[in-house]
Amino acid sequence: MASGEERARRNVACVNCRDSKVRCKTEQSSGQACQRCARLKISCVFDKRHKRVTRRSKLEQLERELESIKQAVDPQSRSSVGHSPQPLQQAGRAASPASRGASGPTLAQAKQFSSLASKPRMLGQQLVSGCDIDWYFGKFLECYHGLMPVLRKKAPNECFDANPTLFWTVVYVACRRYARDSALLSALVEHLGAHMWTVAAAPALSLEAIHTLVLLGTWPLPSIRFMTDPTPTLACLSLNAAKLLGCHTGRGSHPHFALGPRQPFAASDEQVSSTWMACCVLAQRAARSSGTPPPAIQFGDTGPSRALQSYAWAGLVAVYKTQRFLNHW
Repeated sequence: MASGEERARRNVACVNCRDSKVRCKTEQSSGQACQRCARLKISCVFDKRHKRVTRRSKLEQLERELESIKQAVDPQSRSSVGHSPQPLQQAGRAASPASRGASGPTLAQAKQFSSLASKPRMLGQQLVSGCDIDWYFGKFLECYHGLMPVLRKKAPNECFDANPTLFWTVVYVACRRYARDSALLSALVEHLGAHMWTVAAAPALSLEAIHTLVLLGTWPLPSIRFMTDPTPTLACLSLNAAKLLGCHTGRGSHPHFALGPRQPFAASDEQVSSTWMACCVLAQRAARSSGTPPPAIQFGDTGPSRALQSYAWAGLVAVYKTQRFLNHW
């Protein structure tokens, strides 16, 4: 039995090596961890019955979770779909005790959850679950949105539908500090490095596209260096695109600027004014770093300042005035 156990250990890779798809180099003596597990100081377990979790199995698991949510929202549809009632029982056990007595609040909560739950997204060959997307968006709104409050599509699904590059930019900004997966940050840097110029090359940029350039200029990619920093270019592009939309007037959907490809543009006065001030802040900050005159001083700020009198925009207005003071001549 001892020789059979040693033979099994030599022929079968450990659980960690099988999950990582690397060669498992085991020691000849029994009871010793493989070289990789010993180097990483992790537990080395041999199990012939272990199966590596593939991307396909993850997608199937997400499909089952989505099906359980659909069953919780519309219980009558389970008669037409041949699934077991186990997801409904789990949803009932997860409900609060106060909502178990009546079906109305539970059904309303399930509908609200299904409408707010983030969908899983594919970034190249990497799957990002809806739970991770909610985590990154929550961290962005908590830690970074107040520094540059331009994001108007705060729901992940709405943000992705409006502009996928902006969606991944929000995830990237939060992933810089609060990464749940180190491989995701590398994939985001590679993806955004190739797609941000595609966004900037559009003849008419939408408000979400301008927000993408502003966020990438505020939090540059870690792969760039001082001499290759595209922040001044992104600042000029976003500032010029905001002027073409009439954001400097402080009026949303200005009739004199909603022409041609910009005709379906629609936004509130606060949204266009905050976008314009954010572009000015980025342009003046980039100009101060490079030692060149800022391109935003030539326009007055009467319209945007009038639209941003609410206390919610006090931080952005203060930063804007500070940047103007630092760049006055």
